[in-house]
Amino acid sequence: SEYKDKVVEKIGEKKEVAIRDEIAEERIANNPVSETTVISSLGDVLCYDMYAGRYFTSNMENIKKAQNDLNYQIINHNYASLTEFYSLLGLRGTKMSDNLGWNTERLLEISFSTIMSEDGRPCIAIDFAVAPIPDFWKRF
Repeated sequence: SEYKDKVVEKIGEKKEVAIRDEIAEERIANNPVSETTVISSLGDVLCYDMYAGRYFTSNMENIKKAQNDLNYQIINHNYASLTEFYSLLGLRGTKMSDNLGWNTERLLEISFSTIMSEDGRPCIAIDFAVAPIPDFWKRF
């Protein structure tokens, strides 16, 4: 968080967003949709989870709703796991997602990049501006 804030301060928000988009482009280029399985989820737009490295279908509205719903849960119950976020998107958890999450000290914040996949489809790449942490439930 401090690093990101300092980068924005030094190079500006537009350049920081451009760098983040470039990173998303490289990750998608290194993990082409044609060579992986796309998980059918809630929506019809191709999406890429930069944290787990997997493709799924959804849309911006569903992703933002999942973020809001999870933050509501965090505010009212003090914490929530990454698995719970994935569940709100209609996705299965990963090997580590039960052990990672957010709490009232740091709510879920998603960063978005919109790029084209190698097969020419628009793709929403999501990453966590506030990364999930281990032992998120132990802070209370």
